[in-house]
Amino acid sequence: MAKQKQSSSASKRREQMRQQRTSQSRSAQQLRGRNQQKSNRSSWWLVGGIIAMVVVIVGAFIFIANYEAQQSKVGSDTALKTISSIKPDVFARVDKGTFNGQMNAVKNTPVLKGPGGKPEVFYVGGEYCPYCAAQRWAIISSLSRFGSFSPLTPILSAEGQVPTFSFYKSTYHSDYIDFVSKETADNNSPNPGPLESLTPAEQQIVNQYERPPYAQQQGIPFMSIGNQYVSVGPYYSNNVLTGKSYEDIARSVTDPNSDISRGIVGAANMLTAAVCKTTNNQPANVCTADPIPSLQTSLPKPTASTASPTQLAQAWQMPEWDVRRRN
Repeated sequence: MAKQKQSSSASKRREQMRQQRTSQSRSAQQLRGRNQQKSNRSSWWLVGGIIAMVVVIVGAFIFIANYEAQQSKVGSDTALKTISSIKPDVFARVDKGTFNGQMNAVKNTPVLKGPGGKPEVFYVGGEYCPYCAAQRWAIISSLSRFGSFSPLTPILSAEGQVPTFSFYKSTYHSDYIDFVSKETADNNSPNPGPLESLTPAEQQIVNQYERPPYAQQQGIPFMSIGNQYVSVGPYYSNNVLTGKSYEDIARSVTDPNSDISRGIVGAANMLTAAVCKTTNNQPANVCTADPIPSLQTSLPKPTASTASPTQLAQAWQMPEWDVRRRN
């Protein structure tokens, strides 16, 4: 009897110990589960925090970039209006200014006509190009005397950060000339991408005149004024515009004694004199105003071509111009 009671007590103790171990195991599992859940929640909070931080940082960079882009264009409307309406007195006082371009005359070539049947001013450039950036100011100032542009997009050249306006998707209206522009590369840096392609006829013009005896170098900006005058490179130094704002340019271009005015307005006068040669000095109020008549006498004389008719014919079939070349 005593042995049965002892056996029963031992059995109960074993059962109690088993239940206790089971309970402890369950508690441990529950604890581990709760810890795992806490760990998972902590991990998700950490990941969420990192993502939120990245979003905030990216957003801040985008905001700053947009803000800087907007700030860089402050005053562009005023500058465009100013450059498009230079007073005759300023044109006269600046004269040729600091013009140092290589504008060369073409011999025995009919005036190139544009899409509207009028003498064509043809420009090839690239948005990223600081030399083109400077050249556009002179083009806008000069051609605004013959017609009007719309719209012109303000940009900072990717190289040199020169304030300017892009001719990409712009239009020009004039009763006297046609203006054809091609921005062959975009404003990305350091590797500008292609933007506008030259037509076969435009490539022929570049191939024909971007070489001796008309030009001693290849690159952009390239210009043909009715195929009577051609040039490669800017008409004045872009350095006078480096570090300047649109407001600086608008303020300085009306001062005939400033370097900016002597660069932009002087180049515009020379371009105007060449254009007037192709329009038979029309309109008279532009082409007879000082200093245009005297500048026309200073334009280079036609250059005798040393190429034979066969060589010229072969030149028209030269490979496409590489828009990546620069002066």
